[in-house]
Amino acid sequence: MSMAELMAGYAAGRLKPHVSHVLPIERAEEGLALLRNRKATGKVVIKP
Repeated sequence: MSMAELMAGYAAGRLKPHVSHVLPIERAEEGLALLRNRKATGKVVIKP
């Protein structure tokens, strides 16, 4: 599957990635630790 196909699927709402954590940038280190320690069950999003 190409990147264009992936983006089209996401834009159409066919792809819904699981986001387990949304953290402010001040907690980015915590977000990385979640990934490193395999504590995240989905994507970790860091918001600026």
